[in-house]
Amino acid sequence: MTLVTKVYFPREILPFSSILVCLVDLGVSATILIGLMIYYQVPPKATLAFVPIILIVQIVFTAGIGLIIAMANLFLRDVKYLFEVVLTVWMFATSVVYPIDGLGGRLGVLLKLNPMTPIIDGYRATILRGELPAPVPFALASLVAFTTLAVGWLMFHRAEFRFAESA
Repeated sequence: MTLVTKVYFPREILPFSSILVCLVDLGVSATILIGLMIYYQVPPKATLAFVPIILIVQIVFTAGIGLIIAMANLFLRDVKYLFEVVLTVWMFATSVVYPIDGLGGRLGVLLKLNPMTPIIDGYRATILRGELPAPVPFALASLVAFTTLAVGWLMFHRAEFRFAESA
């Protein structure tokens, strides 16, 4: 508590540090993926140059959600447990394991509204198929990501003066 009240301490470092830890995990996973691609003789495609752009959009979206959740968790302690459940359901509502192209009807439309779907599909397209992500869905996901970061940053800084009281 003294660190938050006595010395200037950029409070957004705390949620951003969680994202940085996950980036280290991603680096280890990417190293394993590269090793497997070499072992199975999967040639790299030129579209791999687009992967950093997809990663930036994902980090921006994650940072926005992280700021909102960090702020909400400080004031409402149960948010952490609720978010774990929401995150699990969200994973199944994203095309992590299955491609979304084969789904139609209301369920397909609902799953396509998920901002993580174009990001995951973008990774799949650039790394596995050698294609660029679908431009319109990816542009909309990027817009949602940057809007989420702006809203999260604004909410976080508006509530910042009350952080020491709640800690």
